[in-house]
Amino acid sequence: MKKAIVKIALAGCALAICSPNSFGFDQFTPGTIDPITDTSENRTVITLSHSIDNTISLGGGPACAFGGSTADNTYYRTYTPEDFGIFDDLAIVGARFPFHFVDTTPNATIDARITLYTSNEEFPTVLLTPITMETLTLDSGDNGAFVKVLFSSQPVVHPSTELILSLHLPDNTPPMSYDARIGYNTLGETSPGYLSSISCSGGVPLPVSQIGFPDSHIILDLLATNTLNNDETMLESISITPNPAIDLINIKIPEGIHLESMQMYDVMGQKVNASISDGTLDVSGLSSGVYILNVQSSEGVWTEKIVKR
Repeated sequence: MKKAIVKIALAGCALAICSPNSFGFDQFTPGTIDPITDTSENRTVITLSHSIDNTISLGGGPACAFGGSTADNTYYRTYTPEDFGIFDDLAIVGARFPFHFVDTTPNATIDARITLYTSNEEFPTVLLTPITMETLTLDSGDNGAFVKVLFSSQPVVHPSTELILSLHLPDNTPPMSYDARIGYNTLGETSPGYLSSISCSGGVPLPVSQIGFPDSHIILDLLATNTLNNDETMLESISITPNPAIDLINIKIPEGIHLESMQMYDVMGQKVNASISDGTLDVSGLSSGVYILNVQSSEGVWTEKIVKR
């Protein structure tokens, strides 16, 4: 399967210069929430987790925050299926995480985003390719709960693929004010979790243990299911010409592949407007640069790097 490339920004405020009067990483003080253990089980779903135990600790995990409100926070965990003894192709169906939310304004909500990436090297110093994502609205009713997210597009991956799963919780948007964090525990992990924030780390993903919380282990699990129907040969026969392009790109999809959707993303993973009609992609309205074409089909997900001149 072809890969496209998205670059993570690696510049910004260093932790050492984030003063006590500005945003800084902290951990929420436990409140009155009872510990919750996720006991749901679906025999058709494989749960990949780096958490030795999924019991949720009181309060929320580490986050960039100031004055009782959280800033932007993106949490990451990496998964390579063969490290879990899985040697067949997998369909990635979703993710789950415990959620902490305290609103200081009535009826506050937050639009969280779960994104699954592949990479060209080992995380975190990598170029990332988004292969599927979901946005969901959460509020105080979700506080203390295990949130399960199912991807509307469920990519099929080879077991040797390193997958990067991220949960993005955006900054407060006035007039709303809230403290929103992923859940955590101190019961051990088999691989480090990462946290990035534009306000605290300039968007650089850092191991949670390196920002002052070595015993706080975020819980962010990947949900998958075995598949025996992936036909990568058919996906590889998709063609796009010309590339690089100035205005129009012709997309040829072989018979036998049912097209479900087509989307374009910029190098920051944001969806862009590009007209797609009758097998022709119009990129004339886009600025020059690199973009990601994401094709969702009956045979799986196909991605390709598009260069707009």
